[in-house]
Amino acid sequence: MHFPRGVKTLTLLVALGAVCLGLAVGVVNGQGGRTHTAALASSNQASPPGQVWHASVKGSGTACSAAAPCTAEAALRRAKPGDGVTLAAGSYPKLTITSTAQRATAENPVVVQPAQGADVRIAGLSLEAPGITVQNLDVTATAYVYPTSTGTTLRNLHVNGGGVFLRANGARLLDSLVENGRDVDGVQVKNGDGIVVQGNEVRNFVSGSLHADCLQLFDVRNVVVRGNSLHDCDNASIIFSGGGGTGTDHVLIESNFVMGCRVKSDDCTGGTAIDLREKSATNVVVRHNTFALGTVRIDKTPGQVNDRNVFDYLSSCSTPMTNSVVRRWNTGLCRTPAALGTQGNRQGAPSFANEGTADLHVAESQRHAITVTPVAVIYPAGTSEARDFDGQAFAPGTAGADEPGAAPARSAASLSSSALLSSSAPSSSSAPGTSSNSASPTSSGSAPGLSVRMAPETGPRSGTIGLTASVTGGTATGVRFTIGDSLSAPATSSDGGRAWTLRVDIGRLPDGTYPVVAVATNASGATVSSAPSTVIVDN
Repeated sequence: MHFPRGVKTLTLLVALGAVCLGLAVGVVNGQGGRTHTAALASSNQASPPGQVWHASVKGSGTACSAAAPCTAEAALRRAKPGDGVTLAAGSYPKLTITSTAQRATAENPVVVQPAQGADVRIAGLSLEAPGITVQNLDVTATAYVYPTSTGTTLRNLHVNGGGVFLRANGARLLDSLVENGRDVDGVQVKNGDGIVVQGNEVRNFVSGSLHADCLQLFDVRNVVVRGNSLHDCDNASIIFSGGGGTGTDHVLIESNFVMGCRVKSDDCTGGTAIDLREKSATNVVVRHNTFALGTVRIDKTPGQVNDRNVFDYLSSCSTPMTNSVVRRWNTGLCRTPAALGTQGNRQGAPSFANEGTADLHVAESQRHAITVTPVAVIYPAGTSEARDFDGQAFAPGTAGADEPGAAPARSAASLSSSALLSSSAPSSSSAPGTSSNSASPTSSGSAPGLSVRMAPETGPRSGTIGLTASVTGGTATGVRFTIGDSLSAPATSSDGGRAWTLRVDIGRLPDGTYPVVAVATNASGATVSSAPSTVIVDN
């Protein structure tokens, strides 16, 4: 989907430990990403539900009213959860937020934003108090969210000349433009849980004495990086690092437009697209991303899923991947990458709307170039249904970050789904090496007369297996197989809806016994489930 002027993006909301998808609106600039101007954003901003305190560059006193504004710090000291702090036009020194009148939360924040239509610039942000939302501002230096600033949201910011450092649980960076830093990362995510980076454009970070990345992650848990445009950063667009050694776990990298250095120069000499070689990074899901320019460096890491991506260039011939399109690879190391031609992977060279402006949307006429014949892939339990760069649902065979075609009208309610990654253990009812499989024809459900029966699995299994089910009493329009809490995937039929098969790779599942159920759907949408069978995983 190509939107030359407006792009709808998703904003992830973190509440009570769950990450849910909502709807926000971004603006596309000439670089193919989202930009922010204070006047544009503040003209459409909503008033907080509580009292509004007024501040100005030369404010004084404690009245903090529209007639007698105070300093921003004084206004914040008066603000309670649900209140707002409104900044009059002007250029402010660095804003440090250490406390509010009462402790705010992500669900009931204190909102800092410009007055209606005001052009506000701040020489840096330092957030230490919890539950602060800062939005619609121009920031001319680094924005730093300290560990004590839990539940903080940065939204619709233009950070120019510095980076954004997210260190707090539940911190969010949404729909912002972060650009033009030297010896600093564009976004650095460290030492937090439940952090979201979504709908942003991060670009033009150059190295001097220190390497500069668009996005660096280390020592974090349960992070979502979704729907961003990341490009022209000297070292890497996305990199996982070792950090302090505590490890990184459960990260979702999804539906991002990623490029390295579009033009090689002294400021942008390399520009790796993604570097995921850090062995302490576990349960990382990289899916439905478009890596259109720059080297891809991905090694096998514990619990990794690398699925339905478009890769411009693979540095390694052993890159683990499924259902992906690869344009080029290091032919000095191999004739063909090991996974190419298997597991749904194929070679291809899709065209994009405009690589020169980092616009990686795909025209409908190019759908064939990003379509794969997918194999089923097991994701960590709780992983949500994927949405593309613009919030549209994917067709089953689409690789990359964009679903070609026009985006449908969407609402926040229609996009709500869980995106928090969690781990799940297999059932311990049977030990590996034993079998409790059943071929019972008993079915349960609401489809009159329809019955579905699974063929039994025998003995321990590993690698790619085939699941089969037969439907009697009519024909099914679809059958899905579920394996415990780890997989739900559609099967295919070659005889008009009576026999259904699915091939699935169980190689990344922990050893153990998993329940398997086939769910058939008839033309009326009614469903019927087979009696549970089991599969014994012994990898």
